[in-house]
Amino acid sequence: MNLKLITIFMLAIFPLITSAKTPWPKIVQDDYRQLCTNSLLSQKIESNKAELFCHCFAYGLSSEFGLEEYQIVREVQPNANGSEIERRLYRVMEKCANTLG
Repeated sequence: MNLKLITIFMLAIFPLITSAKTPWPKIVQDDYRQLCTNSLLSQKIESNKAELFCHCFAYGLSSEFGLEEYQIVREVQPNANGSEIERRLYRVMEKCANTLG
């Protein structure tokens, strides 16, 4: 079984009830950063800006949500007027947005 599958399995079974914020493993942050960067590049964002934003965003998500809320974060969209989790996601995004300017 490869490391990526093991990581995905660990995230799927990780309990969501704890309030601790366990940082994402490096492989998870790296994978998220790569997906984010590819998405921004497909939207014609400059490479250096995309990489800076995605580095900031992945770190911010790891810090704000931890492994405990990883799956939830992947299922919602940032929304300044949305649910609590959507607002938290929006605040992380907003902190990193200056890298795109």
